[in-house]
Amino acid sequence: MVELSHQLLGATPFMPHGHCYLWKTGLVGLHVASDSLIALAYYSIPVILICFVRQREDLPFPKVFWLFGAFIIACGTTHFMEVWTLWNPDYWLSGIIKAITAIVSLYTALELIPIIPQALALPSPAKLEAINRELEKEILERQKIEEALKAYMEQLETSNRQLEEFAYVASHDLQEPLRKILTFGDRLKTKCDTTLNEQAGDYLERMQNAAKRMQILINDLLTLSRINTPTSGMKTVNLATIISEVKGDLEVRIEQLNAKLEIGELPTLEADPTQMRQLLQNLIDNALKFTPPGGKPHIKIYSHPYKNPDGNFSEIEEYWQIFVQDNGIGFDEKYLEKIFIPFQRLHARSEYTGTGIGLAICRKIAERHNGTITAKSSPTEGSTFIITLPINQTKKGQLT
Repeated sequence: MVELSHQLLGATPFMPHGHCYLWKTGLVGLHVASDSLIALAYYSIPVILICFVRQREDLPFPKVFWLFGAFIIACGTTHFMEVWTLWNPDYWLSGIIKAITAIVSLYTALELIPIIPQALALPSPAKLEAINRELEKEILERQKIEEALKAYMEQLETSNRQLEEFAYVASHDLQEPLRKILTFGDRLKTKCDTTLNEQAGDYLERMQNAAKRMQILINDLLTLSRINTPTSGMKTVNLATIISEVKGDLEVRIEQLNAKLEIGELPTLEADPTQMRQLLQNLIDNALKFTPPGGKPHIKIYSHPYKNPDGNFSEIEEYWQIFVQDNGIGFDEKYLEKIFIPFQRLHARSEYTGTGIGLAICRKIAERHNGTITAKSSPTEGSTFIITLPINQTKKGQLT
C-alpha cells in the first residue's frame, strides 16, 4: 500500500511534463491557462445541472442528468491533472483518473441508448403549445358550462323555494273551507239525523270521511313543505332523549296494541331536533300500524357506527346508522323505492290508514341532514329501516 502511494504521489523516475515544453514560459502558460479554464468550465456545469434538477422535480430521466454531472466532473479533473503533471510527474494518478473518466463516459453512453425512443416521444415545444391552447379552450368551455350550471341551480333553487311557499300557502288556505265542510256536516248530521233517510245519511258520512282524509292529507303536505324551510337550525341532539319523548307521545297507542319497544344505545349528533323527532315518530308509527291483525308489535331501535360495504366498521366514525326493526307484515324489496315516493301505497286504504307520505317525509329529513334512509324486508318477515346520519353537519365524512 505504501509502495502504491509512493508510485501515485511520491517520487518517480519520470520527468515532469514541463520538460517536454522546455519550460518555455509562454508555452507552459498557454497550457496552464487553457487547461485551467477548461477545468473551471467543466466544474461549473454540474453546479448548474444540480440546481436545475432540484428545482424541476418532474424532470424526466433524472439519472442521466446525474451521470452527465459525474462525467463532466471527471473530464474537468483530467484537465486539472494536465496542469498538475507539468510540475509533478504523477502519471499513474493521472492515468487512473482518465480510466475513471472513460468508465463514467461509457456508462453514460450506455444509459442514453434505451431512453432515446422515450426522448424522441416527448412532445416538441410547438406540440406542447398546441396542447396548451387546447387545454385553455377546454378550460374556457368548462367555465362556461359551470357558470351555466350555477345559473341553472340558482334558478332551480328559486323554483323549489317558490314551489314550497306555494304548497305551504295553498295547503294552509285549503284548511279553512275544509273546517267549514266538517263543521256544517256535523251540524247537519245533528240537526237532521232523524229526518235523513238511510241513503242521505250514507252520503253525509262519506262526505265527512272524505273531508277528514283531505284534512290529514293537507296536514301531511304542510309537513312535507316545511322540511326545507328555515328552522331553528342544527343543534347537538341526543337521540335517546328524542326517542323517549316519542315513546311518551305514543304511550296510549303502545298500550292499546300491547306493543313492546326495545331501545338500545343511541348516538348524540348534530341535527334539527324537531325533524329528528318527526323522523323517528313516523317510523315507529309505521311499525305499530303495519302489524298483522291480532299481532303484538315488537320494535327494536338500536345503532352503531357506519359500516363499510365489506361489513367492517368505519375507521373514521363520522357517520352513525340508526335501525328501526319491527315484526310487521313486511314488503317485497322490489317496491323499496316506491315506498319512499309521496302518495305511493302498497296496500288499500281499507286495510291500513294513511296518506302514503310518511316515508317520503322520512327520506326528505334524512337527505336534509346529509344522510340516507333505506330498508330491508320481506313479506310477513318484518322490516328494518336504516338511517345513516353524520355526527357533524359541518365536517361530515364520506360514505364509502
